[in-house]
Formats: sequence, structure tokens, C-alpha cells
Amino acid sequence: MTARELADQFSRGAEAVPREILRASEHIGEVALTLSRQLMEQEIYAIPEDTTRAGKKKWVRTGRLIASEAFDRSELPDVIITNETPYAEPRHEAGKPGRRKINPIRESHWQDEMFARLAPFAHDRWDDAIQLALEIR
Repeated sequence: MTARELADQFSRGAEAVPREILRASEHIGEVALTLSRQLMEQEIYAIPEDTTRAGKKKWVRTGRLIASEAFDRSELPDVIITNETPYAEPRHEAGKPGRRKINPIRESHWQDEMFARLAPFAHDRWDDAIQLALEIR
């Protein structure tokens, strides 16, 4: 193999990096959304609603919070999970220092937990994408 042929192969690999990063980001975003919804199910929706002394539920659970969790693909390769429900941010932040106090059993910082769990996977997936793109064929 000549130096020129080797340079051409590396050039093709370098051109493939953005495409492979986008593919990896799409996959990471889908995994992030799935994990986020799983955490919401476990930490929010699996806990029964509070009731009054008379046994009446204090609120009606609509599922709007989990239904509004979404993967914003418009900023790829950035992986952004959004929730446009007006109470999503206050609900997520409740119980944190300086924020609204709620029953500790109801505290759920699902997006923080999702990103913490997902970070090693995301880094590995992006590394794999770069290696795949730069692989000499």
C-alpha cells in the first residue's frame, strides 16, 4: 500500500466520523429516553397517590409527566431529553437543597439519575463510533 492509498483510507474514515457520531447519538438518545421513563415509572408512578384521612386521593394521576418526556433530535449530536409539562422542572427539583420540600418518599430526580447512569455507556458508544469510522478497510 502506498502512502497515498493509506492517506485516502484515513480521509474516508475521517469523513465517516460525523455520520457515525450522529448514529451513536441517536442510539444513546433512545436509550436515555427509555431509561428516563423507566426511572419515572419506578420512582413516581409505582408509588400510590397520597390520600386524605377519609381515603380520597389527593390528586388524579394523569400520566402527563411521563408522556411528555421526549428525546429532542433537533440538536444532534447533542443528546437532549426534554419535558414540556409545566410542572416537570419543579417536580424534578423538589426536595433538593433550596427547593420546594416534598414527602421524601416522593422525591425523584429521574433525569439526574438517568444521565449519571448513562454517561459511561454514552462515552463508550461514541468511542466505538469513532473507532468504527476510522477503521482501515
